Amino acid sequence: MAEELKQSIAAIDRRMSRLETIVSEQKQSGGGNATTQVSSLAQEVGSLKKDVQQLKAGLKSTPGYRLQKDFSCDSCGVRGAVATLHQCTSCGQQGWFGWWPSHTE
Repeated sequence: MAEELKQSIAAIDRRMSRLETIVSEQKQSGGGNATTQVSSLAQEVGSLKKDVQQLKAGLKSTPGYRLQKDFSCDSCGVRGAVATLHQCTSCGQQGWFGWWPSHTE
């Protein structure tokens, strides 16, 4: 899942860069066939929007989606300080992943 997500984000990044290049070239050329170019850009933007929506839907189905942002401890009231225990499904090694509060106050 993580590798697939990285590849999807990289593909969207490449497409956004291509759009930025097209817009920059359009500005430098002073126009050209603006109607055709705008139509092409609109289609690409629509396609990118669908891809981003699919990525968001995929992220929402993961256990850690928005965990740090939404977590609030019922005991002490701290927000965002949350960690999850993870385990390698091959060897059984366990570890923690998360966000710890800063104690520098």
